[in-house]
Amino acid sequence: MKGLERITNLRLAEVLTQNGLLTREEMGEAISLHESSGERFVSVLVQTGYVTEWDLAKVVAESFQLPFLLGERYETPKEIIDLLEEDYLFRHLVVPVDQFGKILTVRMPVFVPGEVLEEIQEKKGMDVFPVVGLISENQKTLFSLFPDHPKEEPRAPVPPENKIGGDWESIFDIGDQAVKKELGG
Repeated sequence: MKGLERITNLRLAEVLTQNGLLTREEMGEAISLHESSGERFVSVLVQTGYVTEWDLAKVVAESFQLPFLLGERYETPKEIIDLLEEDYLFRHLVVPVDQFGKILTVRMPVFVPGEVLEEIQEKKGMDVFPVVGLISENQKTLFSLFPDHPKEEPRAPVPPENKIGGDWESIFDIGDQAVKKELGG
């Protein structure tokens, strides 16, 4: 797919600061945590509490002109899951969605850099079409497909004062707060 080279962490950082979701200082701290820990950039952003995964998904879908797909809305055929190695799927939290001829659709955990998508293209000899998903949904999907895969603790050294809970109730509470704030209430 053309345009994958424009999907970079740096471009995402620019988009988030331009849209006022993060200050330059917060972005600098997130980039530093990402680089020092090796944790996925979007995971650092969510774990620090700088931005919710819902807000991130909305900005990525709008800014990069990509569709959004909730994990529970689409059942991936087994033969599609087997296209990529289990460890690779978990390392990048990418979920193959379906194959249409020589096009492989994958659900990103909000966002993955273009080089990850290009690597899939090269490995499989297919064009990759990314769709935006949620980090939590991709994790849930992958663990339902591979229940014996070892669970890992987040690698990012997230400052405790910034960490927010990762359970479903807190995600919905955060979403409700964001909607109320947007509506002025």
